[in-house]
Amino acid sequence: MAIKLRVSQLQGLCDEAPYTQGGTTQHARVYVAKRMVSPRVIGARSLTREIHDKGLQQLSGQLSFEARPTDGQDPRCTPTPATADHQTRFAVLLENLGDLESWKGNPEKSSAYLGKVLQLYQEQADTKGIASVLRKQTVATDRISDYVKLRTIATTALEHCRALKDALGIAEASFYLGFSVDALGARDKALPILHESLEIRRTHGDEVGVVQCLERIGDIQRRKGEKRVVLSILDEAVAIASRSGDRLGLVLALHI
Repeated sequence: MAIKLRVSQLQGLCDEAPYTQGGTTQHARVYVAKRMVSPRVIGARSLTREIHDKGLQQLSGQLSFEARPTDGQDPRCTPTPATADHQTRFAVLLENLGDLESWKGNPEKSSAYLGKVLQLYQEQADTKGIASVLRKQTVATDRISDYVKLRTIATTALEHCRALKDALGIAEASFYLGFSVDALGARDKALPILHESLEIRRTHGDEVGVVQCLERIGDIQRRKGEKRVVLSILDEAVAIASRSGDRLGLVLALHI
C-alpha cells in the first residue's frame, strides 16, 4: 500500500529527470526511480531493502516520460571561456567528467577524475577551482553514503568557501556537513549547521536549497518528537516547493 501511494505521488515528477546527450526514456525512468525510492527518503519509514527494491522496480516500470533538463543536483558541464588555455580546459574537462561519473554511479572513476583535477588546481594555487572540486566531492560522497568521508570533505569545502566569502558555497557545504553530522548520530550538533545553510539560502532566494534544508531540519525534529515544530516546517516547505515548482522538494517535504 505504501509503495502504491508513493507511485501515485511521484507520477508527476518527470521534470526532475536529467537531460543528457544521447539519453533515453528508460534512463530517465531509472533516474527518477532511484531518487524517489532512495534509502534516504524512505529509510526512516522502516521499509526493508526488499520493499525498497520492489518499489524501485515498480517505479521503473510505471513511469513514462521524456528526459528533461537537469536540476541543481545533477551534472552540468561547466562552460570554458573561449580564451582559456589548454591547462584550464583540461582541468574543467576532468572536473565535469568526475561529476558525471559520480552521477552515473561510478565512484571510483569519479574519485580519480576529481582527485586529479584537485591536484592540478592546488599546483596552480587556484583557490576557486579547489573550492569547486571540493563541493563536487561532497555531492559525490553523499551519493555513496560515506558519511565519515563526507564530514571530512564538507568541513574542508566549508573552510575554502568561507575564505572566498562564497555565500552559496558556504550554504551548500554547511548543508552536507550538517547532513553528515546528523547521519553519524550527532543531530543536536547538526541543527545549527543546517540552520546556517537555511538562512543563507533564504537571503539569496535559493528556494530549492531552502526546501532541502527544511526537509533535513524537519526530519531531525520529527525524530526528536517535536510535532508542532515539524508541522510548521512542513507547511513552509510545502508552500515554498509548490510556489517554486520544486516537485522533488515537495515530495521530500511530504516525507518528513
